[in-house]
Amino acid sequence: MTRSLVINTASHAVPIRREFRMAELTDRFGTMVFSEEVMKDYLPKDIWKRLAATLEGGEPLDLDVANAVAHAMKVWAISKGATHYAHWFQPLSGITSEKHDSFLEPNHDGTAITKFTGKNLIQGEPDASSFPNGGLRATFEARGYTAWDPTSPAFIKDDVLCIPTAFCSYTGEALDKKTPLLRSMTALSRESKRVLALFGKTPKKVVPSVGDEQEYFLIKKDAYRKRKDLVITGRTLFGAAPCKGQELEEHYFGAIRPTVSAYMKDLDDELWALGIPAKTKHNEVAPCQHELAPVYGEVNEAIDQNLVMMEKMKLIASRHDLVCLLHEKPFEGINGSGKHNNWSLGTESENLLDPGDTPLDNLQFIVFLTAVIEAVDNYQELLRASVASAGNDHRLGANEAPPAIMSIFLGDQLTEVVEKIIDGKASVHATRGVLDLGADTLPKLMQDNTDRNRTSPFAFTGNKFEFRACGSEQNVSDSNLVLDAAVAKSLKSFADALEGTPEDKFQDAALEYCKKVLTDHQRILFSGDGYSDEWPVEAEKRGLANNKTTADALPAFVSDKAIALFEETGVLTKAEAQCRYDCKLEKYNKLMNIEATTMVREARRTYRPVITAYATKVAKGLETIRAAGAEAAMQCEQNTLNKLCNGITTINDSIKALDAVHQKAEALDSQEQANVYAHEVVPAMDALRAAVLLLFVSAFLSRCASMMTPTGGPRDSLPPVIVNMTPDNFSTNRPLVNHEKIYIEFDEFVQLKDQQKEFFTSPQMKKKPLVSLRGRGVVIQLRDTLEANTTYSLNFGSAIRDNNEGNPLYSMRYVFSTGPEIDSMVMSGYTADSYKADSVSKSFIWFFPADSVENVAEYDSTIFKYKPAVIARAENNGIFIAQNLKPIAYRVYAVQDKNDNQMYEPGSDQVGFLEKSYNPAEMPDFAMWYDSIRQYVVAEPQLYLRMFTDKAFRRQVLSQTERPLQHKAMLYFGAAHPRIERIRFDSIPEDRVIVDPQTVGRDTIALWFNMPSSALPDTIKGEITYFKHDTVNVLQEVTEPLKLSWRLIETKEQEKEREKLERDRRKAEAAGEEWVEPKKENPFAFKMPTSGEINPENHLTVDFDYPLVKLDSAELLLTRVLEDNSIEDIPVRMVRDTGMLRRWQVTPS
Repeated sequence: MTRSLVINTASHAVPIRREFRMAELTDRFGTMVFSEEVMKDYLPKDIWKRLAATLEGGEPLDLDVANAVAHAMKVWAISKGATHYAHWFQPLSGITSEKHDSFLEPNHDGTAITKFTGKNLIQGEPDASSFPNGGLRATFEARGYTAWDPTSPAFIKDDVLCIPTAFCSYTGEALDKKTPLLRSMTALSRESKRVLALFGKTPKKVVPSVGDEQEYFLIKKDAYRKRKDLVITGRTLFGAAPCKGQELEEHYFGAIRPTVSAYMKDLDDELWALGIPAKTKHNEVAPCQHELAPVYGEVNEAIDQNLVMMEKMKLIASRHDLVCLLHEKPFEGINGSGKHNNWSLGTESENLLDPGDTPLDNLQFIVFLTAVIEAVDNYQELLRASVASAGNDHRLGANEAPPAIMSIFLGDQLTEVVEKIIDGKASVHATRGVLDLGADTLPKLMQDNTDRNRTSPFAFTGNKFEFRACGSEQNVSDSNLVLDAAVAKSLKSFADALEGTPEDKFQDAALEYCKKVLTDHQRILFSGDGYSDEWPVEAEKRGLANNKTTADALPAFVSDKAIALFEETGVLTKAEAQCRYDCKLEKYNKLMNIEATTMVREARRTYRPVITAYATKVAKGLETIRAAGAEAAMQCEQNTLNKLCNGITTINDSIKALDAVHQKAEALDSQEQANVYAHEVVPAMDALRAAVLLLFVSAFLSRCASMMTPTGGPRDSLPPVIVNMTPDNFSTNRPLVNHEKIYIEFDEFVQLKDQQKEFFTSPQMKKKPLVSLRGRGVVIQLRDTLEANTTYSLNFGSAIRDNNEGNPLYSMRYVFSTGPEIDSMVMSGYTADSYKADSVSKSFIWFFPADSVENVAEYDSTIFKYKPAVIARAENNGIFIAQNLKPIAYRVYAVQDKNDNQMYEPGSDQVGFLEKSYNPAEMPDFAMWYDSIRQYVVAEPQLYLRMFTDKAFRRQVLSQTERPLQHKAMLYFGAAHPRIERIRFDSIPEDRVIVDPQTVGRDTIALWFNMPSSALPDTIKGEITYFKHDTVNVLQEVTEPLKLSWRLIETKEQEKEREKLERDRRKAEAAGEEWVEPKKENPFAFKMPTSGEINPENHLTVDFDYPLVKLDSAELLLTRVLEDNSIEDIPVRMVRDTGMLRRWQVTPS
């Protein structure tokens, strides 16, 4: 049953700003790309079919097809404003290169035509003499060829038609990074198809796909220009850590600043026009660090797009007065940048790294998974070499990126599967679901849901592997060609071993093969913390390589094992592999030379002179002040001067040391030079940096070079937005026990503020759910056993706030039911203060089903005895909207709850109630709207609850006991007038216990023990029977134990007096005299007034320290002085005061 709500949409309407319609957004994508769709429009059908055969099947490209394609490409490019074309290629320098040729062809009559032939398209002849070649060809051999790669579409960049091409020498050796990548793709496709054929599948081709997550820094251009080291080397060679770095962990996924957001929008527009599927953008961990991630694509095209992306990132940053830094470690002390290479393998119809639905498909998955594991283990050093660079050496192993040790993380589920296969078990049951290897031997797998291990260099993340060791500035062609070739080799071994196996024995043989391979290569699997100190030790035990520097890693590229792999797969010849090794080594040595030279020069020309000048200034100041006779006050300045002078000496020594090892390195060549740079020059650079940092920062902070950030722009005022809830909100038939975790994901990182105060459940649970942060969301773990057929809501109030500015997400609720339906009735109301004309904000409203509670006339104990079925909370304006009610009658109460304990405390909390019961199904409709200014929902109230403070209520309980004196104990009660039935002690008769109330309300009671001191034990045990309030504040007779302990604690005065008496006694005994112990002061003290009148209305009183058991009035004497100064005896009697046992009144007899 549901009720209609009248929604007022006119109040505080919020305009929505949209710059682009959806059609404009999608139409803009790929407008500058000569894609297959464009080709179909510009090419004749027969030409397109022949070109498609080349693209899909690798058929040779005829010249007439090339001419037709060139003409169509030219017409299209000119229509887009292009004036030139260029063969765009990737030389071994690691960047991209292009030579622009105009479409214009002049005529003899002074006119011109546009010309672009098939020959121009297919082949170019740039001057190749200045490109890195690693000794593959002589400098005077200038000719090189570029060859069109039709698998990667042409695009227009800056009015130039860019044609992706391969680049090779005159004799055919590959001089670029694209050619061996394409070869590795061919090898991987060939061997994959052989394996798939064993499974009865014949795809046209198998293609690796990647998604490269590009990390980068953005800084202000003027700050960049002030740092010569940053401009020259791409990183800061000197500098101090900022006062605030990344320690607060608030930048990651935080709100993007307007300055950066404007840059990102421009970048997206240009990338989308170029057909680059830029998908995700966000702040990274370090300040000024960001990430841009595209949608996955075929590896060749995806790498081309990543190179264009890096170029555009730098170019567009300049337009926004920013500089884009792609260096892996531009700033010391904060995280560097990587490029996570998400690698997968698939055909036109399936992802081969995705578990299937049948046992045979799962066996296929296991085979390809095994091949990857074997490949990474066999060629771990080659993979490390593929990501080696001077910049990346600062990242790997620095507890911000994976270590230099290659390992694989599979997640809990796949790790369990692998272990079971190794153990030879036919079926396994994983922790996240049943993984059945089939009726006989084969597994049925589920896609793994384990979180990624951020410390692993090669982690399985669902249906792909994430190679996290790649550097942000690198061309990832090298990493992918090594991975492709290594996996192709493993698949080839499988195909060689299994081809010819009878069909009925294939599955057993395949699984046995996987078992052997996994057993041999199990060492590469590691699920622990790659940042821990224990991992390098464990890795060494396993025999895994740990090549920490580029100099250590690069020799693996030309090892016999690597050469054999490249030649067997046809990816590289030995000469081409040697060429790449030489080029990488040469680039590393040159970069290190630039850094060392820059560092020495800057230390000499910039930092040392400044420190020396400051030391001179301090020295002159000291001399001037001392001349004025203030020698004693200048010790601090003298210490500073000594520190400066010693520091300058240390800097000079460090410069000399660096200069010496730098010259040593420059005298060497190739690998030897790299070894010196890595193991001698880099430590010397670190020592010089530390020396300058220690002195320069403390001595001349105002001149210190420091990292600056772009201005932030306006403050973010938007609350977090929910992007996903798992399980879904308003889900039904949820279990009563064994609850799965609830995950609520937001569009940014969030924090929990005042969770104890804001978060509550309806109805209340005995065990409060655990709420914690994880990633960009919150995780809720239910711990209570739920009631059947009940609607529950988790109410967060304003506890959810964004991580940066603390903007609250108001009134967020997560609702679910343990039954088939969600209760949907709604009721509104208003809580008002009875004593003043104001609302009562943030009070709880409790709804009790009317047929389940009692109507008690003398005292309404409903809120103490029963649990509310539904709980709501009033907003700051006193308005509440109770949701998820049943269509039944409720008794309604409101409680202010000042102590945030979701309990009513009389005398402290205000309370309100309605005498009648109310059924939401019988209530009239009401209007409800959203107040966008105050950011909460407002409604017309149906119920009015006037709240008041009940009389102070104190729960009766024996709250404390003590025994301050040997003969006296104290009982402290929570409320006045305790009703005591009996007090009994084990060692003291009841008639020997005197009960002495100490206050008018008798909430404090003294117990006096009328016993000799020797008869009183140090600990008196017993019990008391009295009336105590239970949990619903009803007095119940209870018996509680008493344990009253006392021990003699001697004061310093008593100790001194005792020692004095002991000395007197010994002195008397030594003299032969009799020693008589002095009489002790009578502890029986009393107080009485020394003056006053005795009359029937105001008796003379005497207060004793102890209650008296008896008092003989005959021993008392009262005298009166007469006028003649004579004395008259007056007989008196002592009467005990009825209120205080220790007070006696003196009255005439």
